[in-house]
Amino acid sequence: MNTTKPGIVDIARISKAIMTYEHRDNILDPNAETKNYDKYGNYVSSDWGLMQVNDDIFSKRVTEDIIGYFSNIKKISSVNWKTDPFFNIGAGVGSLFDEYSRHLDIKLGNSLTNWYNAIEKYNGSGDDAKEYAKHCYNDHFLPNFGKIPNKPPW
Repeated sequence: MNTTKPGIVDIARISKAIMTYEHRDNILDPNAETKNYDKYGNYVSSDWGLMQVNDDIFSKRVTEDIIGYFSNIKKISSVNWKTDPFFNIGAGVGSLFDEYSRHLDIKLGNSLTNWYNAIEKYNGSGDDAKEYAKHCYNDHFLPNFGKIPNKPPW
């Protein structure tokens, strides 16, 4: 269990890690669209921009606003958040904070463990999301906190 407490600069690094990993196959492209299909080949949704924010999930977050983080940024859904870098990063970081809040282990507080879990949930669930979080952390995240093993210690 890692109880190191990241600060605001570290949260910026987490966002950069997500952007870097999301665009691992090409240059950071603010106009990037990744289409998602179900197992039958039917179009389901798209991931947009630098943070590869999923349009379906983001729309639900803004509409439902369960946690309350989106109450002040609902206007983002009416601007070009998909490809405008400023609004796309805002939508992505807002989504990351939403995941952090939804899966927060209150006993750990603001810890790397909770942020690791938020990175995983930002990508979804299952083994692919675990790999995503591991790669974001190991390959692009805070080098001063060291690498995690294949199975996180927490």
